[in-house]
Amino acid sequence: VQSGHLILLASIFIVGGIFVLDLTWVDILANRRLLALQKALGWRKRERIIQILARILIIGLIAIVSGILSGYGLAVLSGSAPPTVEIITGLGVMGLGISFTGTLIPALRVLDIPPITHIREGQNHLRRISGQAVNSLWRFIWHGLSRRWERTRLGVLAAALSSALLTLFLFVSIDQRGYLAGTLLGQYIAGDIAGYHYAIVGIGFLLAILSLGNSLLAGILDRRDEIGVLKAIGWRTVDVILLYLGEGLLLGFLGGIIGSLLGLLVFLGLYQRINASALWIIPLNIATTTLIGIIASIYPSRIAALTPPSEVLRSE
Repeated sequence: VQSGHLILLASIFIVGGIFVLDLTWVDILANRRLLALQKALGWRKRERIIQILARILIIGLIAIVSGILSGYGLAVLSGSAPPTVEIITGLGVMGLGISFTGTLIPALRVLDIPPITHIREGQNHLRRISGQAVNSLWRFIWHGLSRRWERTRLGVLAAALSSALLTLFLFVSIDQRGYLAGTLLGQYIAGDIAGYHYAIVGIGFLLAILSLGNSLLAGILDRRDEIGVLKAIGWRTVDVILLYLGEGLLLGFLGGIIGSLLGLLVFLGLYQRINASALWIIPLNIATTTLIGIIASIYPSRIAALTPPSEVLRSE
């Protein structure tokens, strides 16, 4: 692997870190009432953090061991040299670091909230935006995303990084006939864009789908009572599905715009010019990333649509 390709691989690790952060955030939100009850019963903050980190440590170790064994097996099957002890150790430390970092941020945010906020029921708030009622589906979609800016930004960033790589590779393949050359972040990159480059993009988009899906699932946990109220006052199942499909579409669309601009800027930094006939790549890339957002929202929208209002409103 050429040194310049490490920059491309680093972007995949960043997307993976975002995925871990979203995953642990959903896990903590799913158990927030238990954590609040523990605090109400006298558990100290340190004990609850240790409990969360221990669970993530077990999951992280299983994931790291599985990944290293899979990589070792692929190296043997492909006839390549197996990873050294230094590489295995470095990957293990990196994996645990990503796991702990992605866990501490949401854990500290949730554990600092008074327990009564999580334990009590009936905390649904249908707020207004700029003094105007939320009276359209798209305004409601935007309102839902704006109430959880942290996870919204993470989801858009995960989609944008993979979208940027796809934009860069397509511009190089079309405008430069597949030859990538130049200096990027102090590293000289030279070589032909091959199939494995697009495989890296595919892995990034797969992680982006998982990350966006987790972000939307966390939104369902946050707004479960709200979904029950909406269905109780007449929202049909298809309306709830469209609500979350719209959120996924908007996240993918924003990620596609940001990623396309980022990939275009990197290409201009490498070549200082661009062929106007290749600009069709940008709308294609935005459409692809938007489709990724819609795919990521299919499962969360189904979960939200199957939420019975009687179960949510039983304790109101």
